[in-house]
Amino acid sequence: MKYVKPFLYDSSVSAEFQEKLKQRVQDHFQIHRMTTHGGPMMFVKSALFVATYWWIWSQIALKPHSFWVSFALLIGLALTTILVAFNVSHDAVHGSLTPSRRLNSWIFNLTFNPLGPNAYLWKIRHLNAHHFFVNIPGSDMDIEATKVLRVAPHVRWYPAHRFQHYYFVLAYSLFTMNWIFIKDFQIFRMKTFGGVTDLKHSPWRFVELVAWKVVYVGLMIGIPAAVLPYKLSTVLTAFVLFHMFQSAVLLILFAASHISEKSHYVVQEENGYIPHSFIEHQLLTSVDYAPRSFWMGILFGGFNAHVAHHIFPNTCSTHYPEISRIIKNTALEYGLPYQETTFFGVIASHFRMMKRLGEKPGSCQEFVIRAPEEKAYVTEGATSSAVNHLPNSAFTSEISSEVNL
Repeated sequence: MKYVKPFLYDSSVSAEFQEKLKQRVQDHFQIHRMTTHGGPMMFVKSALFVATYWWIWSQIALKPHSFWVSFALLIGLALTTILVAFNVSHDAVHGSLTPSRRLNSWIFNLTFNPLGPNAYLWKIRHLNAHHFFVNIPGSDMDIEATKVLRVAPHVRWYPAHRFQHYYFVLAYSLFTMNWIFIKDFQIFRMKTFGGVTDLKHSPWRFVELVAWKVVYVGLMIGIPAAVLPYKLSTVLTAFVLFHMFQSAVLLILFAASHISEKSHYVVQEENGYIPHSFIEHQLLTSVDYAPRSFWMGILFGGFNAHVAHHIFPNTCSTHYPEISRIIKNTALEYGLPYQETTFFGVIASHFRMMKRLGEKPGSCQEFVIRAPEEKAYVTEGATSSAVNHLPNSAFTSEISSEVNL
């Protein structure tokens, strides 16, 4: 695999702001004598979420229950799947769960693969496409949707999109089944995406891919069908409904951070130039919801404090409430944007944005940043010192180094 380093961000922008932000975050850890990895609270909640997931699975797969108890257990398993993915697998893939790279890798693979998607492929895609190129057309795979949905201003408009705010949740509900049984195999055949080129996999990776799919189908369909006194059609129906609910919730929580009325899309010029620094890009393209809430942080890890996560991806999510406070204060001090709302506010904004994106051809161009002069988000009175910067490699190099093929 070859990796194209993200030199496209303008490292001359916001130098003073970035230097100050990085120093304040470093000072925070030094003053409190903490490491950037997870502490006791992170280990306790990780163990609790994983144990809860497997306990609920055992109740569903090994014991017959009444309809309503089974229904509640399926809802619980879907929500716990998201908790494990958001809090345990996600921190582990970024190497922030424990100080041990090897242990992080083991935890990531053993918590993510049993959920259905392939850990190896998602690690490459997440670290080397999404994180470097958030909301950049042609590079961020997460905004390159199908014809069914228009999730970005650059996506071609079709007449059916006028009604997508009515049906997009239904489309979202099919996402994880498509990911597990179709998209993983499509991505395995891809040679280039995001910052990755000449991607090649060893033959045993395909064996691993198929083997984990077999394990997943066995856990979710095979064992329940063999043990429980239900028809296979009943088990399959429960499996599909479980995925539809889980997928809709998962995608809304993730998409709302980057597709809302507070986030922007950035079009790079022909030479790959982006009119701002890497950190400014995260401020413009990500929206936080209740980022300093202790309980929201417990439930959603780095997803509700997405700005902090994208700027400091190798820092455990338990530190994000305080880091978010530092980011907000520093951004306001330098006249730079910090997009923040409530949990219900970001969900509502996502729904409104999906409606606006579907209204007509070319809609939502006001959310697109194309050229250096488009700096409308800088507040009045911002001095020239508010638009200088520290090399983005100090932040982005941490991400690519995590991919060990």
